[in-house]
Amino acid sequence: MFQRFSTLLLKIILSGVVLISTVQAQTALGTSSLGGTVTDSSGASIPGAHIELTDTARGVKREASANDSGNYVINGLAAGQYSLQVTKAGFDAFTYNDFSIAVNQRATVDVKLNVGNLQQTVSVDVKGETPLLETDSNSLGAVIDNRRVEQLPLNGRNFLQLAILSGGVQTPPSGAPSDRASSQIGRSGRTINIGGNLESVTTYLVDGIATRGSRLGESSLNVSVADIDQFKLQMNFFMPDQGPNPGIVNIVTKSGTNQIHGEAFEFVRNGSLDARNFFSPTPEQLQRNQFGFAIGGPVVIPRLVNGRNKLWFHAHYEGTRQIQKFTSSAYTPTAAMFNGDFSAISQQIYNPFSYDAATEKRAPFAGNQIPASLINPVSKALLAYYIPGSNINQKPSNYFGQPRTTFNDDQFSARGDYAVSGSHTIAFSTLHENNPVVQGSLFPVAGASYPLQGWLGTIQDTLTISPNLVNIARIGYSRSTEFSSGEGESGPDLLSTIGIGGTLDTHGVTGIGIQGYNSFGRSSGPLGDVDNNYQLDDSLNWNTGNHSFGFGVGLRYHRTLQQNANANALGSLSFQTVFTSQLAKNPAGQLAPAANTGNSFADFLLGIPTSGQVAGLQPFHYRYTEIFPYVQDSWKARRDLTINWGLSWYHSTVPNPQGADAKIPHAFNFQTGLLEYAALGEVSPQVIKPDYKNWTPRFGIAWQPSFLKNTVVRAGIGVYYETGALIESQFDMVAPPFQPSLSITNNQFQPLPTYTLGQNTFPIISLAPLTPGFAATLPQGFTPFAVAEDSKLPYITQWNFSIQHTLRASDLVELDYTGTSGHRQQNRYDVDQCQVSSTGFCDPATRPYPRYNYILYSNTNGNLNYEALIARYQHQFSHGLTVMANYTFSKTITDGWEGGGSTQSQIATCRSCDRGLVSYDVPHHFVVSTVYQLPFGHGRTFASNWNRLGDSLVGGWQVNAIATFATGSAFSVTAPNRTGSNFTSVRADRSCDGGDSNLSGNIRSNGLKWFDTSCFTAPVAGYFGTSGRGVLFGPGTNNWDIGVQKNFRLAETSRFELRGEFFNAFNHAQFRNPDATVGDTNFGIISSANPPRLVQLAGRLVW
Repeated sequence: MFQRFSTLLLKIILSGVVLISTVQAQTALGTSSLGGTVTDSSGASIPGAHIELTDTARGVKREASANDSGNYVINGLAAGQYSLQVTKAGFDAFTYNDFSIAVNQRATVDVKLNVGNLQQTVSVDVKGETPLLETDSNSLGAVIDNRRVEQLPLNGRNFLQLAILSGGVQTPPSGAPSDRASSQIGRSGRTINIGGNLESVTTYLVDGIATRGSRLGESSLNVSVADIDQFKLQMNFFMPDQGPNPGIVNIVTKSGTNQIHGEAFEFVRNGSLDARNFFSPTPEQLQRNQFGFAIGGPVVIPRLVNGRNKLWFHAHYEGTRQIQKFTSSAYTPTAAMFNGDFSAISQQIYNPFSYDAATEKRAPFAGNQIPASLINPVSKALLAYYIPGSNINQKPSNYFGQPRTTFNDDQFSARGDYAVSGSHTIAFSTLHENNPVVQGSLFPVAGASYPLQGWLGTIQDTLTISPNLVNIARIGYSRSTEFSSGEGESGPDLLSTIGIGGTLDTHGVTGIGIQGYNSFGRSSGPLGDVDNNYQLDDSLNWNTGNHSFGFGVGLRYHRTLQQNANANALGSLSFQTVFTSQLAKNPAGQLAPAANTGNSFADFLLGIPTSGQVAGLQPFHYRYTEIFPYVQDSWKARRDLTINWGLSWYHSTVPNPQGADAKIPHAFNFQTGLLEYAALGEVSPQVIKPDYKNWTPRFGIAWQPSFLKNTVVRAGIGVYYETGALIESQFDMVAPPFQPSLSITNNQFQPLPTYTLGQNTFPIISLAPLTPGFAATLPQGFTPFAVAEDSKLPYITQWNFSIQHTLRASDLVELDYTGTSGHRQQNRYDVDQCQVSSTGFCDPATRPYPRYNYILYSNTNGNLNYEALIARYQHQFSHGLTVMANYTFSKTITDGWEGGGSTQSQIATCRSCDRGLVSYDVPHHFVVSTVYQLPFGHGRTFASNWNRLGDSLVGGWQVNAIATFATGSAFSVTAPNRTGSNFTSVRADRSCDGGDSNLSGNIRSNGLKWFDTSCFTAPVAGYFGTSGRGVLFGPGTNNWDIGVQKNFRLAETSRFELRGEFFNAFNHAQFRNPDATVGDTNFGIISSANPPRLVQLAGRLVW
């Protein structure tokens, strides 16, 4: 009922806004403003002073008057360059020229008028600086101005790299659970963690329109750097008009001015200029070209339109063409092992078919060789899609290749701004991106393609009803299409030829995981989503007395297609060192694989998987609506004290499956142990019960102590909600008969296998029609998912205490303490897990629902805690130099799910056992960036009077740099799952610390060993491990990205830039985390590194 009503309401409002809406393009809804206090030389307030603010690039003016307390506020401002004039009879006029107002900033300019007459003017020129001291705001974060956006060296020109300049931000480590988006969309750098929160909860705004992918929470548009005017990261506190999410990336695109401005550029990379990766024998083969143009100015049509001071445009195009053959490495069995010869390994392998019940032992394979007659024919056929390594003793890698990846991108944007009058402006912007990626693989038919398209459009209206009353309305639309599809999808039916049946997709090779060796094949069918998002915002800002009230509402209507739970459509099979091991009794008296015997690849050759799964899900269509009405106030309680408060109600309807899809959902009844179906009327199609109690109070203060000049003390606290990622929508869809999710497990406590390749790998089970008795007669072996019907929206409480101080107008130092407490966080675990004893023993007989192999359950019972101390320094551009630096000391702990296709839970019934550091926890993180125009040449300190030739040689040089230093990220030490519980993350047994302090020598001289592996062992079969979550830290970061630039003056307003940019300029080996699975051949060893030094050359013509 509520969803139908809210959808109808939204459509009515959208229709009305389309007819009457007119606006100016800004970032978030009316969030930039200017305020201050007008006083005389004695400090007394001057009421009635006339305030005139002029947009210097466009000539548009806004007016206001100081109130009885001398305070003034002008709301609804776009980010840009302004000049301020203040006049009052009996006083000299005052002007504050050429200052910047940043995106979503509440800028403060206090004015002191001298007794005199209006014929004299006191003028202050700040040369484009932004007021740094946040005297009225509690928001934390940083604004990255256009100079830094355009000049800093950004690898791949990815705008999200600007986020690390703020502090309190992390990028998910490669391969970590929190890095799930990059692996599923085929692109890295589309997500960030803000303030300790999961990457999926960050909001990305482009000209005020949300561009967050519904399935994984990534930024669905990679906006070109050439199209960005300002970038702002907001964290920890902001007012309710900014929405419910706890972290925001806010982008303002460029707009036209009264002068024609533009640029044309090309950035080029070639592998011959690059260094080689630490683990690669040769440099990568790379060809990359990024090229494009942008132009903006007044709309002028001779004799028809003269848009100066009235109508402006800006248009942009950027293309990218990249072909890369990157060096990839693997550790694989040798050619001899492919033929059954294991004589080169030290572990004895045993014949599982020789089991003697009398002795309870297996016979060894003579000479450690498997006879050809025992090699499974399906295994032999699968070897055509695997490649042998050169030498079993060559570690960490014994096979190298250069798979080919292509990356193409075309991006178009256009923006228009129209000043109907000084009090009424309208604007629109639109953007389109087409970015297909085809990713090769080291092994045959294991690559993937990742098509991506994104669209965005917005119209915004800013209407100044009176100097104290401003209304801003925005209507917008965004669409994104993101999918991943296996290389074999367009090819022949391979699995039938290989001999594997029972899968839901046959166009590819089943994903094969072999303990201790690199995996091959690909289990996943198509995954992704198509999002259509409609957005409406309206905000009324009213200044009365010393209050600046805001009243408004945000509406979001979503139509989306979700392709989830298809990660095993081709099937996945896991082979461990089980059936070619000798047998021995464990402490519970069970026959189990003996340590230091057997080999997982030998199990593979015999065709005996430890476990396997096949599951696939059709695409589903959903509709849902978000609404957040709010009220807020910024109250100037005293001249030195501002109190900010706000309250919003946030409601998101439960995603509602459409049409025939509404018959698919199910729930799980814990009392009966049976599935309940929407198609039978036993459960609502939405399954999860709606929640109407989501309030988001915010409260903050900003105090300027009189005894500390140029200082602001700020504190704030607020409640925020996560707009959940729809990847969890699969949990009420995955169940028979609609989704035949099936798993197999060969019981390691039995001497002989039940399932072998080519015989009954994925048995096909015939099901009866869905009737009221269906669930009670369901055969064993299925693995349904389920969702908690009482799940609630995750919420986060955030607080901060901050001190800002300006050393002078262009220098700011800031110290922040921030905290985050996340509640009702997303979690995944098996609710059909065995009961675990105090010794960690898992008895399969105690599983509560033996009808199923496991029940993967999605619940909101997790918790997250984050605390950080952040120190910042900022020097605004002066004397050719600008600097930003930040240091973050932080810690993030959770007991919930971080991401990835699996779970981080070991024992489902013990939440405290899974409490530990998140995979993106980096305790120490320091970033410094600079743009420095060297002091030589025309208009500079040295050689300013040289002739044109001399100036062309020594003048115009510039150095731009970003330096990052950080400790490593946390990781867990895991072990093969031999518990008999299928869906769990088993950690190792830990007997000592295991940190790198236990090792001697540099990792370059100790075989690349990162931690003391002797402290960690695999738990005895049937037992869970004793090690905690996130107990070790990986290698740190020491990275310099440096740009050297020469500017050639072509005319007064035009120049040509010649750039050389060096990423990882000093070619430090940026090691990734080591292999952390006990029993792997490379256990404890680092075998991969982030890119080496990369060189980029560029030319840019600016006018």
